[in-house]
Amino acid sequence: DEETLGSGVIVDARGYILTCYHLIKDYKAFNVTVFSSVPQIYKANIVDVDIANDLALLKIESDRPLPVAQLANSDMVKVTDTILTIGSPFGFEHTVTGGIISDNKRSIVIDNTVYEDMFQTDAAINRGSAGGALINGEGQVGGVNTAIASPSGYFTGVSFAIPINKARPLLLKAIDG
Repeated sequence: DEETLGSGVIVDARGYILTCYHLIKDYKAFNVTVFSSVPQIYKANIVDVDIANDLALLKIESDRPLPVAQLANSDMVKVTDTILTIGSPFGFEHTVTGGIISDNKRSIVIDNTVYEDMFQTDAAINRGSAGGALINGEGQVGGVNTAIASPSGYFTGVSFAIPINKARPLLLKAIDG
């Protein structure tokens, strides 16, 4: 059993979860843990992916409606905005870090793929934080944590998130379509 640590955001009460494609690309079946007063483990299915934006939409079957994150309009994010990130770095669940938006239109290259108009932040994002939420001052999800710039593989002060508006076509097609 190989375990990959990543995070996700519940975007629909019926069990739809947004995460990063790079977390799930090598797996056909996997489980996700939904943390609440009693953590529950669910089998997850891949609904759709957006490889160009490193996004994946998963679905779990729950016997109850799940709490849903409110999504922001990421076009409104400005340089110097204060943000929080939520994830499970190194397996430490429910970790929250803070920072600011350092750039709101940064292009980066990961594994020979160019990702344009990313958010750059100084909030700590590490292994296990990818797929987690970047939260604005109103408590809304403005982005999905995805990568760090680091020669060591550990946080060095430069992290990146996918603006949530890049996920809207994926969400509309799968959930509302």
